[in-house]
Amino acid sequence: MKIRTTHVGSLPGPSGFNPLADHTDEDLRRTVEWVINEQRAAGIDLINEGELTKGGDWLAFMDHRLGGFEERPQPAAGSIVVLTTDAKGVPMRKEALRPQTRKAAEASPHKLRTRLSKGEKRHRKRMATVASVYSIAPYVRSADDLVRELAPVREVRTERRPQPQGKRVWASVRQAPHAVIAEMFDEARGRDPKGTRPWVVLVDGQEHQLRLLRQEIKRRRVTVTLILDLFHVLEYLWAAAFAFYAEGSTEAEHWVRTQLHALLRGRASSIAAAMRRSATGPRVGVAQATPSLGGVGAPAAAMAAR
Repeated sequence: MKIRTTHVGSLPGPSGFNPLADHTDEDLRRTVEWVINEQRAAGIDLINEGELTKGGDWLAFMDHRLGGFEERPQPAAGSIVVLTTDAKGVPMRKEALRPQTRKAAEASPHKLRTRLSKGEKRHRKRMATVASVYSIAPYVRSADDLVRELAPVREVRTERRPQPQGKRVWASVRQAPHAVIAEMFDEARGRDPKGTRPWVVLVDGQEHQLRLLRQEIKRRRVTVTLILDLFHVLEYLWAAAFAFYAEGSTEAEHWVRTQLHALLRGRASSIAAAMRRSATGPRVGVAQATPSLGGVGAPAAAMAAR
């Protein structure tokens, strides 16, 4: 059986041919004929045009014709390295589930064939770990600014917000969470090998995730600032508000706004203490129990204190 031969890459053109110069279609046609004849003479089976029609630069040639190519800009001086990770459930075939989930699925037969009954779970998902790393310039705001931006109708700041630079996002359903988190820190170190820029890790407060992050931070001996995602905190604040006020009431909305201001001003410990007093004291209005801060639900204070 004959093994056919070919080649990959550029070939030299005829004497005097400059691939970077402008050429007429006729010049290129004669040049391609020449390089094809040279390959035939050399016994090449699968011939090509030697990339002589691509201007001598294949990447530049493709960049002008395909999307998805972009130059990663250099981070501005003083920019922050942001790391963030999360988990996402991916529906899987039963045989592809992790052993514990597959065991739960096999042990939980459903009452109905076409839909789930109350309290039943599909046990069909396998958790994928998602990670992202990017650089961004600092954007200084006050507690009032942040609260205003969360309102349905807000006073928009006129200056343009910094945009993430060189953002990379990836996920894995095969790798264990700790492996993806380690890769995330490797990516951050590649962007800041000397450790001269501030690192921020954005989290949602999930206990297992926090434990893995702290282990990785300790193992690498790096200094990072852990930031709890504000929207997750808000969910706990609203849940706590509805323990004291009617759902949809303006009193609940005012209470959440007051606690959010306090959290953003770094008063999480005070809110946690007020929460404990409210949880163990008589069931009275929050404003009555703690006039300055109010009582925050236990989850909210615990989350904010991290």
